[in-house]
Amino acid sequence: MNEKNHKIAFIGGGTAHPAVKLLANQVCNTFYYIKPFGFLKNSTYKIISTYIKALYYCFKIPKYDYYLLSGPTGLFMAFLKKNLRREKGLFILRVNNDAFSPESKGIKRKINALFGKSIDRFIAVSEMIKQDIKEAIPTSKVKVYYSPLLDESYFELSPNFKEKNIVCIGTSERLRKGTDIQIKVHKLLNNNSKMYILGNTEYI
Repeated sequence: MNEKNHKIAFIGGGTAHPAVKLLANQVCNTFYYIKPFGFLKNSTYKIISTYIKALYYCFKIPKYDYYLLSGPTGLFMAFLKKNLRREKGLFILRVNNDAFSPESKGIKRKINALFGKSIDRFIAVSEMIKQDIKEAIPTSKVKVYYSPLLDESYFELSPNFKEKNIVCIGTSERLRKGTDIQIKVHKLLNNNSKMYILGNTEYI
């Protein structure tokens, strides 16, 4: 995949995860970030507009030997390129969320499983996500690669292990990791413990 004569493209939504951006920068030649129309506020309309733009970019983006894909945008793009353009490239999707989880609401999992049949290889960031993918698409080929620690300053932390420490590792983006709950619980403990949040704290 690293051979110089191979054309490798990254395709993802407007807010790709920092870890997948790091991976893409190491292996890809070209990058496509497909964002919803900026004037839309409703999340459902944003998703629909992203799919409409993906349909347009399906024909605008030239053919590549390899595709590194991220998020529902990349998943849908693989489905379009394989079924509409009959492309033969290798489509690789990195999964770091509940896209294929049995706990996904509504028909989300079924739609993702349908589109996921166009994916040649999956990269899962945990064994749990790998299992979710295998259950949704039994024929899928999945490898687990854990996300790297992006900020080396974390190694400089020197907690006192004789004290009580509460640690949360992960981004606070949209507070989807439960960081807000951790803060509330810490305030209720009243046990002189120290709390560490390792990750983006922009949304706290």
